[in-house]
Amino acid sequence: MKSNFHLLFYLKGKKNQQKGPDAIYMRITVNCKRAEISTGRDCEPTRWNSHAGRCIGTKEEARTLNTYLDSLQHKVKIAHQQLVDAGQNITAESLRNQFTGETKKIVNHCLANRWLTENPFINYKQTVKVKERTFLTQEELDAIHTNPKITIGRLQNVRDVFVFCCYTGLSYADVKKLKPSEIGIGMDGGKWIFTSRQKTDTSSRIPLLPVALEILNRYQDHP
Repeated sequence: MKSNFHLLFYLKGKKNQQKGPDAIYMRITVNCKRAEISTGRDCEPTRWNSHAGRCIGTKEEARTLNTYLDSLQHKVKIAHQQLVDAGQNITAESLRNQFTGETKKIVNHCLANRWLTENPFINYKQTVKVKERTFLTQEELDAIHTNPKITIGRLQNVRDVFVFCCYTGLSYADVKKLKPSEIGIGMDGGKWIFTSRQKTDTSSRIPLLPVALEILNRYQDHP
C-alpha cells in the first residue's frame, strides 16, 4: 500500500543543557507514526534553521553539511520508491529500515574497494530502538569522485560507476544493464531513470541528481 511520508531534520538537544553543537537527527513520519535516526552530524543551535531543517550560512562548512543532508533526503526518497515498487506496506519503521539497508550496501562496496577501513555496522543488530548510525560522508564520497590519483582509465570507470550507484541507489548489475531508452522526464520536469531491478524485477523510478547526470552525460557516447 502506497503511503506518503514526511521527512524532517532537527536538532536533538542535550539532556544536561550543555552549550555546544547538538546532534542532527532525521525524523521519518508516515501516517502520524514516527521513526528517527541520527545523521552522524551536529550543528550549533544558533546556526540552525529549524524551518528549513538546514544549517545557516554560505561558508564551505555549511554548504558541505547541507549537501550531506540533501543526499540523505534523496536516499530516503529512493528507499520509499523501492518499497512502493515492491508493493510492501510502508510504515515509518519499514522506510527507516529500507534506508539503512541501502546505506549498508554502499558501505560494503566501499570496504570491498578499500575506500573505507572498517565497517561502521559491524556490531549493529536491528532493533526497534533508535541507534546511532555512521554513514559514508559527503566528504568521503567527494574524495572518491575527485581523487586525482585515479589516472588509469579502467579505474576511472570503476570509480564513476560506484559514484553513480551512490547517487541513484542502483546496484552495479542495474547500472550495467541501463539503456538510454530508460532515461526520461520525471514528474518534476527533470531527468529520471525508469528501469527494472535485476534482482527483483521490480520497476524503479529514480530522479537523477546533478552528479549522477554529469556522469551519465560523460558516458553517453561510450561504447
